[in-house]
Amino acid sequence: MLPDLSAPVTLLGSLFFAVSAFGLGWLIGRAHRALQRRNQINYIEAIRQGMLRQAAADDHHHRARMGLTQGD
Repeated sequence: MLPDLSAPVTLLGSLFFAVSAFGLGWLIGRAHRALQRRNQINYIEAIRQGMLRQAAADDHHHRARMGLTQGD
């Protein structure tokens, strides 16, 4: 006569499902954080480039007012 294996199989199936759900959630979380980090880096770089452009324009404006430009 074969032993009743439904309880251990159910337990293993439940454990596998729980570990799989946790792993999938962890992977989704890591991907989301990586995407957020990349967006944050792009945002900071865009602000930095804008500040550099503004500083260059201000510098050109002040040099022009002081007569220090050379034909530009």
